[in-house]
Amino acid sequence: MKLTLFSVAIAFCYVVGTLADKSFSELNADDAEALQKKFTTFTPDQSCKTNEIACVKDQFAQCSNGKFALQPCAPGLKCVVLPLVLKRGTSIACATEEEQKRRLDEARSKKNTQSQSPTSTTSTTTTSSSPSSQPSNTDLNTIRKLNADDAEALQKKFTTFTPNQSCKPNEIACVKDQFAQCSNGKFALQPCASGLKCVVLPLVLKRGTSIACDTETDRVNRIKEAREGK
Repeated sequence: MKLTLFSVAIAFCYVVGTLADKSFSELNADDAEALQKKFTTFTPDQSCKTNEIACVKDQFAQCSNGKFALQPCAPGLKCVVLPLVLKRGTSIACATEEEQKRRLDEARSKKNTQSQSPTSTTSTTTTSSSPSSQPSNTDLNTIRKLNADDAEALQKKFTTFTPNQSCKPNEIACVKDQFAQCSNGKFALQPCASGLKCVVLPLVLKRGTSIACDTETDRVNRIKEAREGK
C-alpha cells in the first residue's frame, strides 16, 4: 500500500509539474481539442442546459427548451472550438479547419512567459461570411484588412441595436455588449462571461467576420494584427 501511495504521489507531482510548464495559451489549445472531441458525441436530441452552447454535427448549437437548436455555419465553415488568445478559456465558432489548426498551432508556439490565470472562461462565437467580392488567395493581407474594416463597421452598427427591435430568425448580433440571437422576431440576450463583452472580430483566412464574447483588448489586437498582416 505504501508503494502504491508513493507511486500516486509521484504521478500527481508529475502532472502538476507538467501543467506548470505550460503557458495558458497551450492549456487553452489542449482544452479546445478535448472539447472538440467531446462534441463529436453530441446529438440534437440530447438534453442540455438553457443557453448551453456546443458544436453538434458540425453546426453551431444553442440549447432551447432542453434540446439543442442547430444553426448551420456559412458555406465552407464548420463549428469548431478555438483557444482564447489573452486569457484562459475557449471559444466556440464557425470557422474553417485551416483556421482552427492555425489557432491551435499559434497557441502552442507561444513562449511560457504568460502568467497563469486561475479560471477558465468559455466565449461564444458565430461567424458570418462577407458579401463582398473575394480577393485572390495570394492576397491574404488584403482579405484581412477588408475583414478588419467590416468588423469595426459592424461593431459600430451594433451600438444602435436594442433588444426590442425586429430581427430575422437566427440573426446574430451584439446588443448592449451581450451576445444576441433572434428568436420570435426579437433578440434574446445572453450575457458574456465575467470580463468579456460581445465584439466583432475579423476572420483570418477568408472574407468575413465573427461575433464573439471576448475582451476589448483582444478585439483591438485582432483588428491591429489584421491590418498589419501579422
